[in-house]
This record gives sequence, C-alpha cells and structure tokens, in this order.
Amino acid sequence: MNKEVPNPFYQSGDLVRLKSGGPTMTVETVTPAGLLVSWFDGNTLHRDKLFFTLVEPTTKPTWHDKKKEYRV
Repeated sequence: MNKEVPNPFYQSGDLVRLKSGGPTMTVETVTPAGLLVSWFDGNTLHRDKLFFTLVEPTTKPTWHDKKKEYRV
C-alpha cells in the first residue's frame, strides 16, 4: 500500500532544487504526494511533480553573468 505523507515544511512560492543539482525551481502546489514545481530554461517554462525526498530548500537565485542566467 502506498502511503502519502504530507510535508508541511514546503509552501507555495518556496524555492527548491534537486538534491542532485539542477535549476532553482518554484513550488507551485504542495500535495500529500509531493510538490508541483516550475522553472524556466531560457524562455521555456517547465513543470513537474516531485517527491519531497528528491528536493531541498535553496536560497534566491543570483544572476550569473557568464551564462546570462540565474544560478544559486
């Protein structure tokens, strides 16, 4: 049986990133099963559903001049 465990730690608007690295993502929705997150890759908007165990909180991204994109 698959048990859904709510995680009150995250809220809509929080910034997270994958524990393995990657772009800073914004939490759109928190569900008992995980998070709905979104992020931009250039002009392309991406969205995905992730389990709580895959992400960690992060700080605001900062401008990275060399690649002209936001990085943490």
